[in-house]
Amino acid sequence: MSTRGARDDQPDESQLSVLLECCICFQGLRKCLICVECSHPFCQECIDRWLRKESTCPYCRAHVEKNRLVRFYLMDQLHEAIGRMLAEQNRNRCEVHGSQQLLLVCLRCEQCVCVDCWYSDGHVEHKDEVVPMEIAYSHYYRETMKADQSAQLKDGKKGVQDKIKILYEEKQDAHTMNQILELWKTLEKLQIDEKDSATS
Repeated sequence: MSTRGARDDQPDESQLSVLLECCICFQGLRKCLICVECSHPFCQECIDRWLRKESTCPYCRAHVEKNRLVRFYLMDQLHEAIGRMLAEQNRNRCEVHGSQQLLLVCLRCEQCVCVDCWYSDGHVEHKDEVVPMEIAYSHYYRETMKADQSAQLKDGKKGVQDKIKILYEEKQDAHTMNQILELWKTLEKLQIDEKDSATS
């Protein structure tokens, strides 16, 4: 049975899981061994236990010897990669409506929600404060950048003020006075930039 939208020549999830499971325990392959004669996969622990009692493949009954089993590292790596992929896929799922992806953010509750949660009683009072995740992210990014820029301007302003103070304390010759004037101009520019960033 193929999943909706999948091509007929592509295996569905159940067919893929059969390829990744042990023929003995029917669980995900651990330390995968492949029989050279029949190419069936087994967990190392399962086939070791099986071969203590039997000498045939538990799946097709072909003759199997322990020295004719080959470690298949690629299957171990594939099994780990699929496990990570499934964990990542489930990470962005709603805890209440497990099949639904978290695509929205409720600004009032400050939490990610799925479409079903959006229409639930929990958000009925403030549906207009639920926005797509991309919009919430761009808003958060802008606010963060604005705060960073403001902090940088304040640091720059403080640095210039410190330099002016040092120069005032030094001997006041013509060169020092020119440096002070340049720093005052820089300070004025930083103050204008700070006001502009506060209003934008």
